[in-house]
Amino acid sequence: MLNVIRMELHRMVHSISFYVTLALCVAMSCGMLVSLTPNKNRSYEQESGYYLVTDAEGRQYRISADEVAQKEAEWQNGDVELRPLKYGEVESVNPGAIAHFIGTADMFIGIFAALFAAGFYQSGFCKNVAGMLRHKYDIFVAQMLCVILFSAIAVLFSAAGVVSIASATLHYFQLTGLLEFGMYLLGYYLLCCAIGSLALFLTHLLRSNLFPILYSVLLSTTLMTAIIAMINDRISEFFSADIDIANYFASLYTFSFRFSDTAKDMTEMLIHAVTLSICALVVYNGLGCLVLTKKDI
Repeated sequence: MLNVIRMELHRMVHSISFYVTLALCVAMSCGMLVSLTPNKNRSYEQESGYYLVTDAEGRQYRISADEVAQKEAEWQNGDVELRPLKYGEVESVNPGAIAHFIGTADMFIGIFAALFAAGFYQSGFCKNVAGMLRHKYDIFVAQMLCVILFSAIAVLFSAAGVVSIASATLHYFQLTGLLEFGMYLLGYYLLCCAIGSLALFLTHLLRSNLFPILYSVLLSTTLMTAIIAMINDRISEFFSADIDIANYFASLYTFSFRFSDTAKDMTEMLIHAVTLSICALVVYNGLGCLVLTKKDI
């Protein structure tokens, strides 16, 4: 097993797909933020409708425009200072506010897993290894570990790139809410591992990486959102209940998790993401090991 893992890790770090998909993953995450930075900064500079009040004793607090209108009579003595607050001063502009820009990582992780598994067959590497192994499912386990490692690198590099660019270009950006941001990254990383395991399994099952790559790309498009909404409507109408199929599949749950509000309690969503990811990893790895055991390589 350890020898197979070392061979697959060696094959991964010497494959072009490893570096190309990683570079594209980070570039797309950072590129989307850079392209939207001017619009975000303009929105942060707009007045929010809230005011910062400084009373005669130097205490400061925030009130809305409606509250200002109600208390104007009390403030005619000039002992209160009012300053309009901009959206950037009211909203939480922290890593959690730009976390969704990391959301393209799952697409590239699925693509890498499909390319990596297909490369095992296309390079003839399988013929040299499979005949020497007592348990052929060791190959799938080793490749899954490579995908898990690639997922960690892709998510961390994308997060580091996005936070660095936000620190340099976004107005009012602060490194706060790091616990919630860390919980977001953990949940999203586990969901990415589940997507990678699905792509790995499908590639070995079909002996082709076309469908896994198309599915991985589709997951990051608005078309998939429309498809999920249509299926939810049909199922909910049939069962006379409000059902969201994305809550039951790790690859689909990335839609809900990707755009979750990290300012709110992330604990429930993280637990749900961990549960779905573990179930998906167990199922897809079990099926993948079974495929390699039963099929001729």
